[in-house]
Amino acid sequence: MRDSVHDQHIFESNEYREKLDDIASNLIQYSQEKDNEATIGAYFEEKLYKFIESKFNRSIEFDKEQTKKDLHIDVFKGRIDAVANNLIIEYKRPSTFTNASDSVREDGINQLKDYLTQLKDDGNVFDGIITDGTCYIRMYYSDGDLVATPLRRLDVDGLDFIIK
Repeated sequence: MRDSVHDQHIFESNEYREKLDDIASNLIQYSQEKDNEATIGAYFEEKLYKFIESKFNRSIEFDKEQTKKDLHIDVFKGRIDAVANNLIIEYKRPSTFTNASDSVREDGINQLKDYLTQLKDDGNVFDGIITDGTCYIRMYYSDGDLVATPLRRLDVDGLDFIIK
């Protein structure tokens, strides 16, 4: 989304960061009260959609439940929860990162890694984020290598990564 001087001015403003902090707090609270991956995904997208529309006067489309047919790839295994602007978003059941076993957490992380790798193998480089609405892990390519950030509480930096 970084395509204008006006956008860059917004990204660097205190107001932008304060609003993202409010959204992150709201998403965390909502996610702690819900027990459904789809509900959290819909709420997450609604909050981001409204913010992007109001701040940047743009609409963002979240393409849901993407498969090889939707992605126009002959060989792809899986179903991506949401795709927007070369970003894959995988939603997990609330508390996946805070209360689940290490193996459940690793399964989710490996799922996103697998999606990003399959897409790259087909010539499409995407970034990714996996979240349970309270915490997240970002994934992106740096010098051809897939990098996964440490688990973090949902914050301004995570939302900023999604928006940009």
